[in-house]
Amino acid sequence: MNCVGVRLGALAKRFNLGQLISPEKLVGKVVAVDALVTIYQMLATIRGPDGYFLVDSQGRITSHLLCIELTVLI
Repeated sequence: MNCVGVRLGALAKRFNLGQLISPEKLVGKVVAVDALVTIYQMLATIRGPDGYFLVDSQGRITSHLLCIELTVLI
C-alpha cells in the first residue's frame, strides 16, 4: 500500500521538536506556518446572512480578514 504523508510524531521526537520556546529564540530565524486548510474551512463557513462572503462598504471580500483574526485569537 502506498501512503502519502509524513509521520510528524517521529520527526518531532528525532529533532527534539514540540517544546515551548520563548520568542527570543526565534530572532533572526524564518518561521513558516501552513494555515491553508484552516483558512479555507473558515472561509467556507463564515458568510453573511445572504450566504455570500462578508464584504466591506465597497463590495470587497473581507471574510478572509475575519478568519485570520479569529485564528490568531483562538
